[in-house]
Amino acid sequence: MKLIIEGVAYDTDKAVQLAGGDNGHWSDAWWGLYRTQNGAFFKIVVDHDGETLLQCRTVTDAEARTDIEKHANHLVEQHFGPMPEPGAFRRDLYFSRRTILAAIETMDTMNHAYLTRFILTLGPDFPRHVGGETMSVARRLNTLVGSCSLAEA
Repeated sequence: MKLIIEGVAYDTDKAVQLAGGDNGHWSDAWWGLYRTQNGAFFKIVVDHDGETLLQCRTVTDAEARTDIEKHANHLVEQHFGPMPEPGAFRRDLYFSRRTILAAIETMDTMNHAYLTRFILTLGPDFPRHVGGETMSVARRLNTLVGSCSLAEA
């Protein structure tokens, strides 16, 4: 099934289905989470007749990871790399505060979409703490610097 979303073609025949399912009863309704050859994720939902498309949308890496963790956990590291194991905090595994601040300073030329994508990759709590796209990029980066300072304390 080939679909166009915001001027971009998504094809379920060329993409890899990572997760999905049906309702398991009398219906042909189903959903699928796909990854394109270029690494973009999209999700489709088909109605009970098995043909009517109810939803087709792109999903963020964070949304895709959440769905894969829930429905196809064995594929998480294949598509998102190694996940950390629980354990004691090891300072040698982290960058210094100065390095993090220098990296944040280079982001001031980013637009909101790229900054939001970066913040989403930091983890599910960061967007709530850093602020949304209604704030200026500079203010969001200042908030990110502030959260960096709090994390070290």
